[in-house]
Amino acid sequence: MIIANPIYDVVFKRLMENDRVAKFFIGTLLEQTIESTRRMVQDLRPAALDDGGLPAALVGLAEQYRHLTGQTVDVQTINESACEQIPSLQAAMLYRMAQELLNNVRKHALARCVSITLDGSSTKEVVLEVSDD
Repeated sequence: MIIANPIYDVVFKRLMENDRVAKFFIGTLLEQTIESTRRMVQDLRPAALDDGGLPAALVGLAEQYRHLTGQTVDVQTINESACEQIPSLQAAMLYRMAQELLNNVRKHALARCVSITLDGSSTKEVVLEVSDD
């Protein structure tokens, strides 16, 4: 590692000084890395959770799924006002569960119909259901 760093520095500096293609490639790679990092952060905790609550975030997730697969996802919220009041940590956990369940549907189910139901009608629990045909 001690020997590799100076060699890397020399090669990198020469590329940056002399080669427009290398500059373009490195710039493109950096832009892709930044965009990929933004997507990962967004996937972990989407801004829609803070802006519109869990129901809005699930609608956004369904739209992402449609964009990725071409399939529409029916999203239904029962007692939406209660679902919008779900504490932040629990909302993020439910969102991540729905996200992973949709990934499983995409990878394994060969489904034609997919639906997400968020039911906040109980005073003691919230039920998240992701189903397919």
